[in-house]
Amino acid sequence: MRRRIDGWQQDEAADWVALLDCGHRRHVRHRPPLWPNPWVGQEEGRTAHLGTFLDCPLCDRGEPPGLAAEAATGAERSAPSEDLGGEAACLANLICPHCDAVVGDGGHRPSCPAAPGTGTAGT
Repeated sequence: MRRRIDGWQQDEAADWVALLDCGHRRHVRHRPPLWPNPWVGQEEGRTAHLGTFLDCPLCDRGEPPGLAAEAATGAERSAPSEDLGGEAACLANLICPHCDAVVGDGGHRPSCPAAPGTGTAGT
């Protein structure tokens, strides 16, 4: 789902995170060739992208935001305590499509049809 960029913040690794109008956050990095966004490293570039739109994979999955959506008070806001954004594709191979569990960290949820021993091949 396309969401408007309302502000920017940096995470603990100094990567830039777009604050979306839905209340979610999403990393925007300049790491060619996968993420060619040279403008994100410059204040003028980030300011120019306020009001533009990014896909929000968390909204696509129906996940509520971790923080209430706030109106942007400027080009940048202070960092919240948790980060729910990021590129969904970077973890896609670790997430079970049936139960949304991180299968590399202990397996599937108990009711998952793809869990080992349920007759369906594990994911």
